[in-house]
Amino acid sequence: MTAADFKRDRWDRPLILPRGVRLDAKGKGREPYNRSSSLGGVLESTYNLSLWQKRMVAIGLADRPDLLLAVTAHRDDKDELNKICEKATEAAQAGAAATVGTATHLLTEKVDRGEELPFLPPAAAADIEAYRRITAGFKPVAIEKRVACDAVKAAGTTDRIWEIGGIRYIGDIKTGSTIELGIVKIAVQLAVYSRSDGYDPETDERDELNVSQDWGIVLHLPAGQAKPRLYWIDLNQGWALAQLAYQVKQVQKLKLQNLAHEFTNAIQEAA
Repeated sequence: MTAADFKRDRWDRPLILPRGVRLDAKGKGREPYNRSSSLGGVLESTYNLSLWQKRMVAIGLADRPDLLLAVTAHRDDKDELNKICEKATEAAQAGAAATVGTATHLLTEKVDRGEELPFLPPAAAADIEAYRRITAGFKPVAIEKRVACDAVKAAGTTDRIWEIGGIRYIGDIKTGSTIELGIVKIAVQLAVYSRSDGYDPETDERDELNVSQDWGIVLHLPAGQAKPRLYWIDLNQGWALAQLAYQVKQVQKLKLQNLAHEFTNAIQEAA
C-alpha cells in the first residue's frame, strides 16, 4: 500500500512542518517546500526539451488535419492555440510512452512487494523479467517513502531504498528513453533524498533513513526494451548542485523592492 500523499498548496507544493516547529492552535505551521524531483530543473537547459516539444506538435499537426484547420481558425487566440498544441502533442503519441512508463513503474512496485502480477503483454512481461534479474541482489527496504529535507526546503517520494551488502542506498527507477538530458535534475533529486528525513504526512513525524550520502542508484528501464542499466549517482556533487538550485530559487523570489529604490533626487544616494 502506498503511503499517504503530502498535503499540498494550490501550486501542488508539499506542505511540510519544519523540524522543531509545532502546529499552532489553528493547525497552522506547515510551509510549502520545493518538490525534490523538480528542484534541479532551475539548473538545466530547456533547449533540447523545447525542440522535442516542437517536433511533437509538428508531427501531431501533420497527422491531424482537423487540428491544422483549427490553427488557421484560431491563429489570433493564444489560449486556443495552446490547447490545440496540447492536442497535437497527444496526437503524436508523446504521452503514450509516459503512460507505459507509469504502468511499468507500478508493476515494479508490485514485484518488490511480492504481489502477484496480472497477465502482461509480451513487451511488459519482458521488461519486468529484466527488472527481476537486474535487482536480484537488491533488498527493497522502502518503497515510495515520503521524505523531507529542511536544508533546501524540499520534499518528495523515494522510489526505493535498496540495501546492498549491508549498505542502504536511495534508488530511483526511470522508464523514459534516456536519462542523459535530465541527469542534473536526477543527481539533485537523489542527493536531496539522501539528506532527508522520512516524513509521515498524516502525523508530521520523522524518522532517519540511514542511507549512503555518497552514492545513489538509478535503474534505467526504458519501457518496452527489456534492457535495464544501473548507474551510480555521485551524491556529493548532487548535493552541491542542490544547494545551488536552492539559492537560485531564493533569487527567483526577489521583487522590485528588494533590489531597487525609487529615484527621487539626482544627487542623493539611494537609502
